[in-house]
Amino acid sequence: MSKFVEIKFKGQRLESFGNPQEYPLKTNDYVMVSANNGEDIGKVHRLHEKISGCGIGVIKFDVLRKASKEELNKHNDNKKLEDEAKPVTKKLIQKHALSMKLTEVEYQLDRKKMTFYFTSEERVDFRELVKDLAKQYKSRIELRQINAREAARKIGGCGRCGLELCCTTCILHEFKPVSTQHAKDQLLSTNPSKLTGMCGRLRCCLRYELEMYKTALTEFPKLDSTISTPVGDAQVAKIDIFNKTVLLRYKDKTLEPLPLEDVQLLMAN
Repeated sequence: MSKFVEIKFKGQRLESFGNPQEYPLKTNDYVMVSANNGEDIGKVHRLHEKISGCGIGVIKFDVLRKASKEELNKHNDNKKLEDEAKPVTKKLIQKHALSMKLTEVEYQLDRKKMTFYFTSEERVDFRELVKDLAKQYKSRIELRQINAREAARKIGGCGRCGLELCCTTCILHEFKPVSTQHAKDQLLSTNPSKLTGMCGRLRCCLRYELEMYKTALTEFPKLDSTISTPVGDAQVAKIDIFNKTVLLRYKDKTLEPLPLEDVQLLMAN
């Protein structure tokens, strides 16, 4: 029995909950959880015995029970209401001439609360918008400003690699800064079109193999450095850490790939 459960809500939102009753849960089970002034429903994403590891954060609430058929039906009904709320909210945003872009609408299962996620390049005074939304939906309204990466996580999709976006999986639970230096350290092109993700920012995956590259490159000569060979000096034109080869360029522009071991012997002499 797992004592802690990571629950996935709409828009790839992940939160951790206690399981004090130690319900026999499994991945993809729908469960009812306690929430601010009410109850909500979510899908079991991961099970944990300790408050550690991927996805575990501060535990504020507990799992109440497995979701019933009626609660699942209400959950599906809420999805329809969320979709219907989007065009209404966009019109209200235009009405108040607010510089913001609606990303997602999320209904708490008991409909006591609605959360509207949006992006904006500036601070937005949305007090009048909140009043209109509260009148429209007779519910507690929360507007939450998120950044471009968080918006991409909520929308979801596939990356350049053809796989699901890392930000929507357990690979990436927390966003960390990414810079072009990460690409340079991995000998990648700094062409923005090749480095940016769905969010328009530098791809988060540039961080994943960074330490491996740094460690591997300590065995290689530096790019553009000069190495003395039996047939003359050559410049390091390219490094392939996966095949452990070094491409040398001679003064006459000819190229020669050599195994890393051979290059290391040349450097030692």
